[in-house]
Amino acid sequence: MRAIVLALLTIPAVAAQRCETPDDALALHAAALQQEMMVAAFQCADIAAYNDFVLAHRPALQQADRALMAYFERTASAPFDAYNLYKTELANASSLRFSTDRAFCARMRADFRTAATLSSLDQILAEAPYTVDTGSVICPWTPRAVPAEPVAPPKKRIRHRTWLGRLVDWLF
Repeated sequence: MRAIVLALLTIPAVAAQRCETPDDALALHAAALQQEMMVAAFQCADIAAYNDFVLAHRPALQQADRALMAYFERTASAPFDAYNLYKTELANASSLRFSTDRAFCARMRADFRTAATLSSLDQILAEAPYTVDTGSVICPWTPRAVPAEPVAPPKKRIRHRTWLGRLVDWLF
């Protein structure tokens, strides 16, 4: 019994990191948004909507991912491990929400539609904020002030190659 208590006392405690700047918050929340949409793409059969989202916002998503890694490089003793832990926690939380929330797919379809009408990642996150409280990272969201300007959907839409996908594309 004493050996177990001693072992538990010697394991370093993992304290939840907090975001420090608005850029940190944007990076952490952008990762949460993208992970939630990725789960929706597979679980709710919204792959085309997810691909449209990623293609329309690729530069901002890549910049946010670089900022996310920079955040962990600045705040964690093992940045790559902390980055991977955070992404894994997001994936697990999104999958759990899918399995327990009956309205998950409907909510995500609405978020995909919202994302298709907005031009920046800041605007999307202001409309559809995602909670970041994964256990290893806690980050409340305060949207930055961004001008509301709609953007046209991507010019080239990804089309399905199956007969069912072509029917869906034709209907919508």
